[in-house]
Amino acid sequence: MHSWQSTSRTGSRAHALALLLAVLACVGALPAQAGDCPTNGIEKPGFTYSSVSGAYQTPDSTDFGQIVYDGWNLSTGTLRVHHWGGLGTSTVHVSDLYDLTGVPPGTQVVALAVMDVKAWAATDGCGGTGCAGYVGGTITSPEQTATQFGVGPTYGGFVSFNFFVASYVTLTAGTPTPVTFQIDARRVPGGSHSADGVGTIHFVGLAPGQTVVSCQGYVDPSTPALPTSWGGVKARYLK
Repeated sequence: MHSWQSTSRTGSRAHALALLLAVLACVGALPAQAGDCPTNGIEKPGFTYSSVSGAYQTPDSTDFGQIVYDGWNLSTGTLRVHHWGGLGTSTVHVSDLYDLTGVPPGTQVVALAVMDVKAWAATDGCGGTGCAGYVGGTITSPEQTATQFGVGPTYGGFVSFNFFVASYVTLTAGTPTPVTFQIDARRVPGGSHSADGVGTIHFVGLAPGQTVVSCQGYVDPSTPALPTSWGGVKARYLK
């Protein structure tokens, strides 16, 4: 009887230890909390803000009939900046830790981090030279920094324009990689323009079953393999 009780207690302790290890393993697999993620920020004339939160937005306003704000949502991979037409530059920058799933830990995959930017500029009236608004985008990975921009020329009224930024990034499964995305807006010297840009983040060049995830809950929506070679991907985005 005593022997049975001893075996039972030993089995219970082993079961409890196994349960504890399973719980710890699950905790380790959970995404990092917001406090563990990089800092994001807004810098513009008269306003500065920083936060580790995955989502932030200033109150909506209206400019040239458009709803405008500054902010980001890293779970959906979007960021937005608005410049009201005065001097200086308005900037929104976000950073996240991106990881790769669907492959064994330690596997390295070279992909392209891409930020598509939809932008516009507008003015009540401008004459002479420099009558345009500017929106720029930058991606910084451990390997490189890539920058692109667009200019919206208009002597009066509203004009839209689009562009994209693409940067190489090596993703290592199980080792989150920091990548920073920035979008900035200003008037061109000589102009008097408002300028606005919305950036949308995605990754291209992944194989079937591979998915990019992040500290802030991003899950890449464009994971399906492209019907082109890696050379075709580079030709498309890195002309």
